[in-house]
Amino acid sequence: MNWTTFLIYLLGTYLVYYLVNVLLDLLIRTKRNARVKPFPVYQIETEPEPIDASLIPEEEPLTPEEAQVLSSGALEATGAVKLDRLLMEAQAEAIECTKKILQS
Repeated sequence: MNWTTFLIYLLGTYLVYYLVNVLLDLLIRTKRNARVKPFPVYQIETEPEPIDASLIPEEEPLTPEEAQVLSSGALEATGAVKLDRLLMEAQAEAIECTKKILQS
C-alpha cells in the first residue's frame, strides 16, 4: 500500500464518519424538537433614575509634592549583561537561576 492509497482510504473513512454523525444529529434533532421548552425571559419594568453628573464634585489634580508615589529608585535597563556579572548576581541571589550555568 502506498501513501496515495492510504490517504484515499483515510479520507473516505472520515467522510463516512462525518456523514453518519450529521445524519444521526438530524434524526435526533427532529425527535427532540417536540420536547424543547422555551427558556424564561425576564423583563425589568422600571427604569433606574438618571444621575445628574453636575452634582458629582470634581477632584482637583494633585501637585507632585502632594502626591504619594512609591519610587523604586533609578532604573538601569541596558538589555545585555556580561556572563561574569550574571554569575555574580546569581550568587548574590539577586536573580533566580533556573538552570546550571557552565563557566569556561
